[in-house]
Amino acid sequence: MKKLFAYMMIVFPVFIYSGNESFAQTKSGGKIPHFSGTPFLTLDINPYGMYNWNALPYNPALLSNFIREDHVAILPRYKSVEGDYRRRFDPRAIRNYNMEFEIVRDLGNKGKFLGTATFLREDYRDVDGSLRKDPYAGDPFFYRDTTLAHFPYDGPKVGFLYSYELFPSVHIGLGAGYGILDGLKTEYTRARTILRSFDYTFAAAYRPSGYNYIGISYKRDDARENIEARYEQLLDVETFTHRGDSYHLRRRGSSVEQTFRSISDHVELTGSLLATDRMLLEGRGIYTVKGFQVLRPLAMIKEHEEGYAQYVTYNGVASVKYFLNDRVSLQAKGNYHDTKMWARISDRNLLLWEWDYRTYGFGLGITYRTSPRVMYLLEADVAQFSADSVKYIDNHTNSFDSHGNGIHGAVEFYATDKLRFLTSAGGRWFDREPERGGDNYFFWNASAHATYRWKDNLQFYLYTKYGKSNADLHGMRKGLTHSEIVLGIKVYQ
Repeated sequence: MKKLFAYMMIVFPVFIYSGNESFAQTKSGGKIPHFSGTPFLTLDINPYGMYNWNALPYNPALLSNFIREDHVAILPRYKSVEGDYRRRFDPRAIRNYNMEFEIVRDLGNKGKFLGTATFLREDYRDVDGSLRKDPYAGDPFFYRDTTLAHFPYDGPKVGFLYSYELFPSVHIGLGAGYGILDGLKTEYTRARTILRSFDYTFAAAYRPSGYNYIGISYKRDDARENIEARYEQLLDVETFTHRGDSYHLRRRGSSVEQTFRSISDHVELTGSLLATDRMLLEGRGIYTVKGFQVLRPLAMIKEHEEGYAQYVTYNGVASVKYFLNDRVSLQAKGNYHDTKMWARISDRNLLLWEWDYRTYGFGLGITYRTSPRVMYLLEADVAQFSADSVKYIDNHTNSFDSHGNGIHGAVEFYATDKLRFLTSAGGRWFDREPERGGDNYFFWNASAHATYRWKDNLQFYLYTKYGKSNADLHGMRKGLTHSEIVLGIKVYQ
């Protein structure tokens, strides 16, 4: 059975903040601790993705809150996930080789600018039949052939964010991004995939002081995946478009094409309030509507919709940070997520599948600075997952509830004024893991990060992470290995 929760990714990042002030001035003239290094965080259970209050915001109108120094950065990155804890159409391994570039400019009274460019190489190893890059996106429309092969993708992605102070304390912002990936399956049916993505964002924010602001933004994502199976030996190719687990549409010919398109609209509200000189309140909410189409070409510019799915998602996160003194800070954080999906066959308006996925979480964290050069962090959280699924086409229903716990620690150490180290480690347990459906799930990882600033205008980065996850699946204990390494150079101007 295709897992209801397949498209969900639970991300447990360690966030790095590169500020270098030990205190920040408040509007009333008081001071609250604002440590360089590890921020006051809890492990996000929000499957929507990463968000770091101390990093660049989703709302580009707030870009001026977070840009401190002009710079140009180059970041080569390698990341891999491999193992046997996977579903039928998952690759055995995914290996990413990226080269990332970033430029930040303070344009004075003309605003703030951030530009990025990334060149990606994504190698999907031993893909069993699937022709879609992400077959487990939460919809019932698999697309496959009959062979096991590698599926490499490569291409560029570019984007920018811009903010401008329109009136005193009133900021507007915009952003845009475009990416293209070209993939080719190494064996029959020699399917070629072109993935194009485009997004744009409009935003506004009111910021009377540094820690007090409220912002709203609208973002649209448009992604299109075109797949053409054509075998060079002039033999017919055969593909299958699944509608649920039990039924599929078989196509055969010298060339077979299929297109998948998704359009998402996001509305975000974010805010921060310095309630007292030592208490900071933060909140963020996102409402998302996503439409997903399965399209088949009928003529040169005409396409026929074979299937459709719609997702409606609510995300919320809120935190309270309290700074006891210049050594100790506390944080409490809560998360909420709810996604509902329904899918249909368009020709007959036949409902195929409905599901609802919900998560709740709460975490507590503490940081303690033993000296100006050393700080410790410890945090723990709990999470509750629940889901209900009705697959009408397969005559199957399913419901589940799961509980999770996590713990995480980190140490920041300044060997000198210019050399900084950060190490972290953490673990997480689930009764049942929601992405692949394994029982008695356990995940752990450890990371190390070092920065060295040379002659005030050049900084070197090294970041590495390693982790493992395992769970009981189909009567066996199976696992995945996660690894990542990043090298970087940042030139300040």
